[in-house]
Amino acid sequence: MVAANRLFSLDGESALVTGGSTGIGAAISRLFLQMGARVTIASRRESKLQAFRDSVPQHAMSLHSVPGDVAVDSERIVATAVAAMGSISILVNNASTSVGKPMSDMTGAEWQTVYTTNLEAAFRLCQSALPSLEANRGCILHISSASAVAGDYDDAAYVSSKSGLEGFSRHLAVELAADGVRSNVIRPGLINTEAFADYPDEFFESQIPLIPLGRLGSPEDVAYAALYLCSREAAFVTGAVLTVDGGETRI
Repeated sequence: MVAANRLFSLDGESALVTGGSTGIGAAISRLFLQMGARVTIASRRESKLQAFRDSVPQHAMSLHSVPGDVAVDSERIVATAVAAMGSISILVNNASTSVGKPMSDMTGAEWQTVYTTNLEAAFRLCQSALPSLEANRGCILHISSASAVAGDYDDAAYVSSKSGLEGFSRHLAVELAADGVRSNVIRPGLINTEAFADYPDEFFESQIPLIPLGRLGSPEDVAYAALYLCSREAAFVTGAVLTVDGGETRI
């Protein structure tokens, strides 16, 4: 048994969080730092990376950052993280994109762009990080979406790519189990991030009644779920999907 005051400690862990400078990724990165991990965050925009670094000056010695687009830079991002931290024991595949179009209006290039970022990049990141993950008997966490099971009105590529990501995670849980590497998914619902900053009040007024717990989720709600799944306390959990949506897709 772990002493109560050390539950969910990430002391000694080294985490790479893609899309780690804003929203859900930033909340995960911040909590992992607080719990003792070394963290490398990846993001396309250096300005976002700098803003996150400025927000956690107390963790400057444990935080590293790498600018890059997971769609084209996955191998370099992993190599930079390993060079900065010495290893990767936790990989959080959080970076994603969408185009906000129904299938009937979407071009093949737009479909491919979403799949490259949301699914192919996860494959490349996992493949590149695998030697380090195996050496550390580490874990992989994929950030999916409730739309993977509920569907959406206007983003066929996003929904499909997130469904594919969940299938990929289930496969990894089987393939990598013998090497002690775990793979799990968090399936967030409607989370109040910067992505919704320009949405009208009417949108939220229409959505909140659909959520049994009666509120939007916060990035921290997802971060606490991530902490559990990436902690030693979840050592016997792999191939799982943890839904964090206030009950919207369950009730």
